[in-house]
Amino acid sequence: VEAMALLQDEADEFDLLITDQTMPVVSGLELAKEASRIRPDMPVILCTGYSALVDEKEARKYGIKEFMMKPLSMSALSTVVRTVLDGK
Repeated sequence: VEAMALLQDEADEFDLLITDQTMPVVSGLELAKEASRIRPDMPVILCTGYSALVDEKEARKYGIKEFMMKPLSMSALSTVVRTVLDGK
């Protein structure tokens, strides 16, 4: 909820959104949808350990650039972040 409020108030302050799918109150997919509505050009990385609600194919429908399964290594995350920010 805090992230959603920050996006609504200060969207231009962010270059990338990394979110977990399973969170209290708002899911990562809901947050990604809102981010895409507010800032369609902002890339989103969605992370999950397991979710019956969303898979990589579903995530891409909502503009999510990368879908990562947990656990994540810092090396894998940093590679994906660089790739997404470089627009590749």
